[in-house]
Amino acid sequence: MSLFFHGAGFTGSGECGSSRRLRWELTPAGVRVLVASTDIGQGQRTVHAQIVADALGIPYEQVEVAVADTSRVPDSGPTVASRTTMVVGGLLRQCAAEMRKTLGGLTPAAYLRARGPLIVTKQYEPPPGLVWDDEAYRGSAYGSYGWACDVIEVERDPVTEEIGPSG
Repeated sequence: MSLFFHGAGFTGSGECGSSRRLRWELTPAGVRVLVASTDIGQGQRTVHAQIVADALGIPYEQVEVAVADTSRVPDSGPTVASRTTMVVGGLLRQCAAEMRKTLGGLTPAAYLRARGPLIVTKQYEPPPGLVWDDEAYRGSAYGSYGWACDVIEVERDPVTEEIGPSG
């Protein structure tokens, strides 16, 4: 049996702190998400597009997630497991709320034609009560934790001392 807990949404170090930003903008087809998070096979581009589509109330196909090219995208911090979904995804949801209000019922394409470009930029702010001391490397590095217990039943052969799964 093993017990463990794991922090999710790392924001402790100065590297992941409040200076990280993301941006998204209107396109003729919908919206373009501009974040520095690199998709390294964990599905980050899909998750970010789903968050934006859901929050804006537009089809998933109308959301483009730009390639993380630093000449085009703002620094949104490192690609660190759950942080990419929780922290960056949370910022995307905030951008969507602001953009949806600004669109005033227009589709992204209709707004772009009628009023021109619209770019929304948000900056990460730690949740109230989370304090991190980067010099001492102590404090609340994670906003959330998951706990789990792994249990396995094994059999031991008393003659050969081989161990294997039971059953």
